[in-house]
Amino acid sequence: MSTYLVAVVVGLFDHIEDTTADGVKVRAYCPVGRSDEGKFALELTIKSLDIFTKYFSTPYPLPVEVEVHHVHGVEQVFDDIGYRKGSAVIRMLHGYLGDDIFQSQFLSSGLHGDGEWTVPITLALGSYDKCKNFLMESKFGTVDISEFFPSSDETLWIKVNAEQSGFYRVMYEDRLAAQLRKAVENNCLLATDKFGAIPDSVNVLKEFFISLLQCSAEKLGWESIPGESHLDVMLRGGVFIAFATFGHDKTRRETMQRFQVLLNDKNTPLLSADVRKAAYISVMRNSSTTNRNGFESLLKFYREVDAMQEKERILQSLASSPDLDIVLEVLEFLLSDEIPLFIQQSILSSNEKAEEVEAFFGSHVNPAVGKILKQSIERIRIKARSEDKIGSIGDEATSTKREERRDCDEVKCCGGYTMTSTKREATLTGTTMETK
Repeated sequence: MSTYLVAVVVGLFDHIEDTTADGVKVRAYCPVGRSDEGKFALELTIKSLDIFTKYFSTPYPLPVEVEVHHVHGVEQVFDDIGYRKGSAVIRMLHGYLGDDIFQSQFLSSGLHGDGEWTVPITLALGSYDKCKNFLMESKFGTVDISEFFPSSDETLWIKVNAEQSGFYRVMYEDRLAAQLRKAVENNCLLATDKFGAIPDSVNVLKEFFISLLQCSAEKLGWESIPGESHLDVMLRGGVFIAFATFGHDKTRRETMQRFQVLLNDKNTPLLSADVRKAAYISVMRNSSTTNRNGFESLLKFYREVDAMQEKERILQSLASSPDLDIVLEVLEFLLSDEIPLFIQQSILSSNEKAEEVEAFFGSHVNPAVGKILKQSIERIRIKARSEDKIGSIGDEATSTKREERRDCDEVKCCGGYTMTSTKREATLTGTTMETK
């Protein structure tokens, strides 16, 4: 339960209240005469606090402390890295350590590590009853799995990152990938592991999410409905943007038709503002060097519209093309004089620009944006590296392999299996199923 979330509301309200097992008073505020509608929220909150108190072995509120050196620094603490990446790493630690050790060592001690990256590796070996856990603490290491494979049965499978709890990716060599495919077909893996087992499962995952969102798409429809809630408007946009990004064929056909109508009538109700980005993404996903009509039409439309919000929607969608040559052309366009300077500043992509920004703010110190500034500069450097890779696409595969071999941590499993791991990716390779 987030203790730092505070709301100040002025008005007339009814409220209902209850107390947790530890004596914490909880209230649910509701519009006058509608207090019954808050009962479920109140009951759920009471149960949640009791569960959290028991799980963390700490009474509410939880003793979470972050040192802040400036009053405006509070806004920088709760960012995407803190929430998304932080939660992923915590989940990995919990999956490796288990409830008891995680609660006693990680939650309560508050101790700081030495800053080195230690990767907890989990393996399921032919069954979830046969698991092997170990820590990758150096660049090279060996783990013996012979006890789990008494024979060289080639039908046995190995799933690295069991239950997908680890914050790393795994790439399997062909034989291991084939064995995992059979395990998926025979329903031997958990649902989370099926999607993380083999690259082909990405398509399965897309189909899964499309089927999950299909009901909402049919209910909301393409056109806005008078009097509908703002949440429905946002949901409509999110659903169709997801469909367009996933390459949903029916959505592609529909958006392409509606986009053609938009080109002739900027005020058409057939493509309202909330679904236009979905149309722009579909147009670009259908654009290539041999089929430039959609791309050129979208650029023409960008130049004709006056609203900056609409221009930004288009700019955010231009790089959706699967054609590398089109993407390179988009990059050149984004860095041209045609794009306003303040937008270009958000897409700076060279180490020289990163150093220029860093030097400027070095003499214009503002404690309120210190952390955000560091993150922005890092994003510029990341974009610079991405552009370098695009520019050298011909030898990308070779350079990537060299880079991974130089920077990775490696674990060699008995039986000819080798797993290499960086902070971002782990690779499992092997040629035989022989074991000691």
